[in-house]
Amino acid sequence: MKKGNNPIIIFCLANTVFLISLFAKILFSHGDLINCFFFHDTKDCTMDFMHSIEYVNGKSPYNYFNTLYPPLANLFFYIMLRCIPLSLSSQWPIDFQESIAMRGSYLDLRVAQAPLLIYIFFVITALFFIFVISDKFLEKQGIYWHRWASISLIMSYGILIAIERGNIVLLALPFSLYFCLNYKSESKIIREIALLSLAVSAGLKLYPALLGILLIRNRKWKEAIRAVVYGILSVILPCFAFKEGVLGLKKWIEIVFSFELNSANRIVGNGFSNILYRFQSYLSTFFNINISDHWFRYVSYFIVLILIVMAFFIKKEWECVLLLVLAMCLYQSQADYILSFFAIPLTLFLGAEKRITFGTCIPYFCMLLLVLPLPLFNTNQISYPRTNLDHLVMLVIIAWGVAKMRKLFKEKTEIA
Repeated sequence: MKKGNNPIIIFCLANTVFLISLFAKILFSHGDLINCFFFHDTKDCTMDFMHSIEYVNGKSPYNYFNTLYPPLANLFFYIMLRCIPLSLSSQWPIDFQESIAMRGSYLDLRVAQAPLLIYIFFVITALFFIFVISDKFLEKQGIYWHRWASISLIMSYGILIAIERGNIVLLALPFSLYFCLNYKSESKIIREIALLSLAVSAGLKLYPALLGILLIRNRKWKEAIRAVVYGILSVILPCFAFKEGVLGLKKWIEIVFSFELNSANRIVGNGFSNILYRFQSYLSTFFNINISDHWFRYVSYFIVLILIVMAFFIKKEWECVLLLVLAMCLYQSQADYILSFFAIPLTLFLGAEKRITFGTCIPYFCMLLLVLPLPLFNTNQISYPRTNLDHLVMLVIIAWGVAKMRKLFKEKTEIA
């Protein structure tokens, strides 16, 4: 096998080059470009982690703060709250707007020792498990440079964004990765842990539940039923830790479905509706054509459904997971930390494909473009080169999937 055609070497070298380039640009800008690569609000770093701790204060996260996280995620943040000194948390207001107004004040978690150290430990733990799970899998496949590849995964774009945001996707990702790599294990104990991992991941971030389709696709009916039971329990049981109880689930569902409608900038995000809003903006700007957006959400759900159906029939495991992860991204507007989940199909690809072929080059390079920390810098409210690229790549993956299914259907027809 030619080294130049080895996908794992290409990934490692490309990730290293772009990280060095990114660091160099930030270095020579004296740090001014950091908020153009990460979130533009310099006062709101790690907000998903820090604010979520504040939102469980009072034990009514949905009624008081309209939090988007599922109950299991809120339970995790309640445990984090218990690690915050009462001298600080007892002074917090039980109100969303007043909580936001605490930024930069002496009550802000980001200026206190305990929450900062807790966050650092949270990040280290999450990255450690992502590294260990991926490295063990790639090492088992006998692939050269597996350790460098695992390090490259935890330094990928989506994960870097998740670290800056402090999003709990950092915790959901290793559980999802463990499930995808181990649900077929010969060990009954490991298979059961994989099912529990899927349930925990879905309980933390909801959309990883789509990965459970792997069980149905492989006709693992008993495992699929147990995974559903574990998933339901992961949603219901944490509710009893809060004052809202099970009734909080109704409020949470309402918040989830209203989230996209409340987005301030609808072309920023990775849902299919965001792609449609982008086309709407282009048509309005360049051709003076105005189209209604009331059907965008339904088109997004339809595209997600198509991706799920294709995932059932496509041949290779990594291809199936790629389509499922894309469905997870497209069903609703999501920030760039959602791109961290593309580390899963990329890991499966690196474990299955020993070289890049004509048939695998398109999905492989699409995954690279979504994962690599490309030195692209956004200007808030003006230019979003990274978002533009991500939208284009996602459309290419959809087109690739449709072409793949067309070819499979044609082959079956010819055989018949």
